[in-house]
Amino acid sequence: MTMSTSTSGKPLVPERAIFVSFNHPTNKQLLLSLPKNNVLPLTSDFGVHHETALTACQIIAYNEPGFLSTSADRSNIVARTSTERDPFLTSKTYYYHLLSQPDDPNYSICIDFALWSFPHNPFPPSWVRVTPIHDAGFGGSGWTDISSRIKQRDPNCRISDWIDNKSTAHIVPADQIEWVCYLPLVLADIITKSVFPDANQWHGYLCRRAR
Repeated sequence: MTMSTSTSGKPLVPERAIFVSFNHPTNKQLLLSLPKNNVLPLTSDFGVHHETALTACQIIAYNEPGFLSTSADRSNIVARTSTERDPFLTSKTYYYHLLSQPDDPNYSICIDFALWSFPHNPFPPSWVRVTPIHDAGFGGSGWTDISSRIKQRDPNCRISDWIDNKSTAHIVPADQIEWVCYLPLVLADIITKSVFPDANQWHGYLCRRAR
């Protein structure tokens, strides 16, 4: 497998990723596919981060908790995976089974993200707070200053944990993106006053790896 190199010392990633399929166990339909971009410890092989895949499947299943298996038969205990035993997934295909067996095994999936409800309680296990709490007094005098301070706070990409080729991202609610991005330039002063973060808004900014 051909791999790309990194100047940061981070694990290499394949130039042509191999994808893992995650399917519905009843109708065998594809829920999603994810690339094997995570290097397995002490090896040069790659897999998919188990908890990431599990959380993605749970979102698609309208937040219904479940487990992954290499078998469409939920009673096949041997084929069932575990995040502790299998932190990375390497098989070609997995099936997402709900923890509570429904009367109709053909459970519903969310095909329109606008219909999905945020799981305020309980969160998936990995959804813990990672943004530093002590952001008070974090303000700056301009966007360059903001970006510099965010990168000081976030030494790694908050999504991939990558440490090179970083940029600062501003997380904006979807229903406000048009207002933020396309408001006429004559209202630039209003944009600055409304969007420029104060001490309570720094959680809307994070460091991420640039494409």
